[in-house]
Formats: sequence, C-alpha cells, structure tokens
Amino acid sequence: MCVALRANTDMSSNPNRVRVVRRVLVDFADLDEQEAKESGELLRQAQIDRSMRRIDRAIENYQKDLELRYRSQRRQEMRVHKGAPYYNLGICHLYEERLDHNKAVCNLILAYVEDIISAKRYPDTAESLDAARLLRQVLQFDPRLMKATRTLIGGLENPQGVMDPNEILAKIAEAEHTDRDQMGQLCKAKPYIKKKVMANINWPKRVFIGGNYSSNMAMLLKMKELVLERGLTPVVADDYDLGEQKARGFCLMLLHTCKFAVFDVTEAGGQFFEIERTRDYDIEPLLVFNADSLERKQPMTSGISMLHGLGFDLKPYRDPETDLEPLIDDYLTKSSRINDRNPGSSDASLTKAP
Repeated sequence: MCVALRANTDMSSNPNRVRVVRRVLVDFADLDEQEAKESGELLRQAQIDRSMRRIDRAIENYQKDLELRYRSQRRQEMRVHKGAPYYNLGICHLYEERLDHNKAVCNLILAYVEDIISAKRYPDTAESLDAARLLRQVLQFDPRLMKATRTLIGGLENPQGVMDPNEILAKIAEAEHTDRDQMGQLCKAKPYIKKKVMANINWPKRVFIGGNYSSNMAMLLKMKELVLERGLTPVVADDYDLGEQKARGFCLMLLHTCKFAVFDVTEAGGQFFEIERTRDYDIEPLLVFNADSLERKQPMTSGISMLHGLGFDLKPYRDPETDLEPLIDDYLTKSSRINDRNPGSSDASLTKAP
C-alpha cells in the first residue's frame, strides 16, 4: 500500500517544493555566506544521489553537511540549526536498500528536537514541519514521546544552549526506559521507499532515456545524472519493477508520459522500436552515439539506415563531460523548453512494509 510521501525532502502536496519559510529562515540562517553556499551544494548533490538511488553517497553528503554545521557552531561559539541534515539522514534509512527504521526514527527525532529549539518561544511551529509530520502521520510514532520531548525542551532555562540534540534524545530515552537504538519499535507503521511506481506524472518535466541496457548502462546512468542536474525528471525503464508486464509495452507507456527523449544508439537494442514511435507521441528526440571522432556520421552498429530513413539526425560524442553534456543542454534548452528550474522529483513512493 502506497502512502502519500514521495522520496524527496519535503512532505508538502507538491514534492518538488521545499518549505520556503523553513529553508530561508531556519536551515541556513545561522551560517555565514560561504558555509551556506557549501551546505546548499551538499544538500543539492545529496538530493541527486537519492534520485539516482546512490543512498550511501547521499548519506555521506548529508553527514558532511552535518559536520559543517557542527564546525560552524564551534567557530561561532553558538548553536546552529541542524534539522535539515538530520531529517534527510532519516529519510535515507527508509530506502529499501538501506532500510533501518531505528536509525530513521532516531535521526527524525533529532531533526524534531532541532525544529523545536529553533522555534524558540513557539514550539508548536515545529509540529507543522517535516520531521514531526513524518513521525506522526506516516510512521505513527508514539505521541507520548513527542509530547515528552516538547515538555523537556520547554522546561530548559536556555534551550539555545543545547549544541547537540543527542543530549535531549538520551534524556528522553532514559526517562521513558527506552533504548534509543530501538526507537523504530515505537512506530505503528513500518513504511519504506521502494522501486518507482507510476504516480503524479509531470509530463513537461519528464525526459525518457533509452539505449542498450545490457551493454551501455554506464552511459545511460550518466545521462540520467545530467538530466537530474538540470532540474528535470529522468525516466529510465530499468528503474522500474516491471513485474509480469511485457518490457516493450511498458517502455512505450513510459515514453508516452514524457515530453523529451534522449536515446543512445551506440549499440542497437530495443531503443530503435521506441525511437520509431516518438513521432506518434509528438516527441522530437535527441539521438547520440559514442564515437572515436566527432566527424563520424553514424555508429558502427546495425539498423542505423532505418533511423536515417526516418529523417532522424544522429549526434556523435567522444567524452561525456565535454561533448555529451553540451548536446543535452542544447536539446533541453532549445526553443525555451525549460521554463522552470525547480529540482526534479523522483517517482519513488513510500510503501508500507509487508
């Protein structure tokens, strides 16, 4: 059963939008200009890593952001808000490949503590932010402990003096006779983020990526990363759990949900059938191939005459960074195709564990 939470950093109805008030007034407010820039880049790269299902790398970047904030605390000798990295670390441990409900809940509680302290005289504000909502609505975490957390922080003479939220978590766990490493057991629901499912399709933002998955997957993943970095949603059939569905029909269905399409035709595969159907779906695709020279007119593989016969233009590239990236940029920006540079979203959804 799917729950209304997408695999991103915001729980709003629009998964592409991060809470503006929280981000501007809280997450970066305590950092200097250079720290805020570095933190923003770490969070941006971690979001791309999560969309690429590189969860270990995402965790690494969130940890770096957390370390940056602790360093800033020591430099300024004052508390810095750390809710964003703790919250996102919690999300990372809800992904199927790194699923650990205990770690997820601990990090979310730490984010919740940070939100309460940063809200200062208005702790109820924290109840509307992401960590509290995820704990309360999705994980159905024990409300007694959430209340105990608010009460403990509210009774402190100087909450802003709490430099490490782990101090609060330890006191709550001790008072409730609970092991902090077993916090996941205090949740009624055990959701997790699984493979992508079809939901909330944003057609103008979707870019189908096709090619030979057996022999050229590394380059297709590079294309996927380039699309993500440009604020769009890459659609790669290999990311989906096809179940009993026929692969060709499913790929065509995915293609039909996209405004753009990029195909690597270096080696022939099922992508030729998909390319032929782009005309039916009013898609003007970009066709590229890896070559030893940018002067080469076509790849050394079979079936190319069919593409030329249909009037498709093929673009060669030698290096993914210096050649392929500009080709994709030119294709996506042609005729002002990109009107909004908000972060691309993943179609991953949070699913209850069996």
